Amino acid sequence: MDDFRRGDEEVVEDVLKVLPGFDVDGDGTIRFAGKQITKVMIEGSDLFGKGYRMVTKNLDANVLEDVEVLQNYTELAELRGLEKSDDIALNLSLKEEISFELFGNVSLGMNTLERHEARMVLTSLNKKIKQYIFLNSNSLGKDLVGELNELADSDNSVFSQGNMVDLELAPRNYFSRSLLPLSPRRMRFNNSGLASYNSIFKPNSDFEFKIISLARYDEDELKRQIETKFLTEEVISRDLETLNLTDRIDAGLIKVESVLKPNISSRFEYQGLLQRAKSSATSTVIINNENLFDNYSTGIWETTHNLNYTNRIDENQALVIHAKYSRQHHNDNYVSDPLFLGDFFDSSTGTLEGQQEEEFEMTSSSLKALWLIRTGNLSFLEIDTGVSYAVIKSNLDFESPALNNEHFIFSYNNRLTILNNSFGVLGRYRLGIFNLFSGIQGSYLIPTYKVNPESKPTPEFFLIKPKIGSDWSIGQSKFQLSYIYDASLSEIREILDGFYIDDRRTVKRGLGDFHFFRGHNALFNYTYGGWLRRNMVHTTLLYNRNNRVITNDVTVTPTYSLLQNTLDTDRELYLANISADILLPSLKNNLKLSGSITSTNFESLYNNEFYTIRTSIKAYGLSFRSVFDGLFNYTLGASWLHQNLNISSSEVRTKGSLYSDLYFEPSRTLKFQFVAEREAANQQGIKSTTYLMDAYMHLQVKPNKLKLTAEARNLLNNKYFVSNSLNGLMFTSTRYNLIPRSFLLSVNYRL
Repeated sequence: MDDFRRGDEEVVEDVLKVLPGFDVDGDGTIRFAGKQITKVMIEGSDLFGKGYRMVTKNLDANVLEDVEVLQNYTELAELRGLEKSDDIALNLSLKEEISFELFGNVSLGMNTLERHEARMVLTSLNKKIKQYIFLNSNSLGKDLVGELNELADSDNSVFSQGNMVDLELAPRNYFSRSLLPLSPRRMRFNNSGLASYNSIFKPNSDFEFKIISLARYDEDELKRQIETKFLTEEVISRDLETLNLTDRIDAGLIKVESVLKPNISSRFEYQGLLQRAKSSATSTVIINNENLFDNYSTGIWETTHNLNYTNRIDENQALVIHAKYSRQHHNDNYVSDPLFLGDFFDSSTGTLEGQQEEEFEMTSSSLKALWLIRTGNLSFLEIDTGVSYAVIKSNLDFESPALNNEHFIFSYNNRLTILNNSFGVLGRYRLGIFNLFSGIQGSYLIPTYKVNPESKPTPEFFLIKPKIGSDWSIGQSKFQLSYIYDASLSEIREILDGFYIDDRRTVKRGLGDFHFFRGHNALFNYTYGGWLRRNMVHTTLLYNRNNRVITNDVTVTPTYSLLQNTLDTDRELYLANISADILLPSLKNNLKLSGSITSTNFESLYNNEFYTIRTSIKAYGLSFRSVFDGLFNYTLGASWLHQNLNISSSEVRTKGSLYSDLYFEPSRTLKFQFVAEREAANQQGIKSTTYLMDAYMHLQVKPNKLKLTAEARNLLNNKYFVSNSLNGLMFTSTRYNLIPRSFLLSVNYRL
């Protein structure tokens, strides 16, 4: 692993970015060979589960000795040899001199814009108790933990959440990391803090107790200008909007887990979670020199209890019983003065003041059982059954002093109950080099739906999902082929039969009833090589076709949009991608290649006109990274994106990115780094090119103890960055404010 490191990595996430086979998304999601990993362990102990970003974004890279990739990972020893798992886990090994001792690091930094970072990580490892303490405060745009949901491992197996409750707290997703066109460090004006205590207590091999506790706050500012137009037959343009938004999130959770093993063949597990969060935001929008105001507030709390029993009956059988109880509450308040929806509401002024409050509550419980059987030396059978019950309450109220038209009913009191009886069978058999599998998953759903508070006819549904596939290996090549016939129901927002406000310019409306959807999914995966092999190649081919989908009947005007859910026939998606990591020992270079093609085909209704929309997105890139032992090293890379939208004419969006990292290491204690980027885009006749440059100096004052870092960011002092996007027929050009030129000095001390 040391062959790929340069020594300037700050946290574990930085190390994984340079290792072959790994990809780390902007939000910290880690993939190996194209597949998302499920957990990151430290010295064989898992504390954070899917919330592994807590480790990868905070644990000091200098304490890391090795990374082990565990493919086909099975967590429970009682199920090994019976369960076929596709999960991938990572195990981090720490340097011998710090293992099983109290260790950590402290870093402090301040730049010329009076923005700061302060971080402390303390870790104590011994045979009985492992403890992790993370303290972090920064205003440099860094994400401290990722999504809180992942850390809580919060999901709902009773009813697909979908649009039922949006647990992304940032109002209207303005601050979603995946939506920012550049690194958050370049454009996120934030002030964030995190405090977390976590421990694993294991007095003996039969008992284990875990606790995760976290409190965080995030304050963000966002400034941008937005220009929108719709590419209908007669192009519809909207006035330029200048948005200034401030937002604050306060969140916390506590999660406890305990494991009791009464004997070598069985275990009891309990997991309890309490999570609370609130968000508030204020925005000012300037349109035609007029100041308009929005206020948002959101509150969430959730409690979940899980109880598992696992028993290895004998060498060929195991039984798993799972019980769950969950309760969620979510409320959202939105005030706008004014809304650009006056024409829709028959207001004479074209605008009106509006306030909308939405409250969501869900209580669910479930009981499931899984029976795993070895029917022969090379054949296995999994049988599962379960029952679940959910009660979902959704209340929505809209008020406006100017609204007198009774045609618009903006008050809903909805109650949905669902009884779900499920079953499934999956068989696996080995035939020569082929591992074959086939199975079927079924659900019998009995919904009851009331609106204001009249009962609505709701038919019962019987969903069947068959699947079949195989995987096999030849030398260093691994193949996987699968097909799934999918079945699903409408989401809760899609069954609303009335209007609701999405933002100051958008009104939405659901279908008013449940609907049943079917689809086809075919997948092929090919992987050559493996972890730390000289060469590694991964390819994915995907075909998806939905026989019946929900689309929108869109009415677009220069001031507002009305989106009404409607049913449509076929929608198709084709995807092909390839990635390769190639080590060139003679050149001492690591070459990474990537390429993907995505194509979709669907219909949409705009202003009473049907449009057949075909999109094609091609993305490809490469990077060279040297691993010389001497004075100089480099990373050179480029990426391109071409988007083709075919309606009645062809519109092409092209985006290119070039970057270089140059490293100079005149001595073992002194290192210089220069980073340059060129971002260029061309779409709808709008061209933009931005050059970005940064410089760094790392000075090791005391080896493995004290390090000083100096950073100069945005040396060219660019003020703005323009990003263009194309979604259906809507073209948006957005100008973001960038963080001005700054100089940062920081010190890192290892305890």
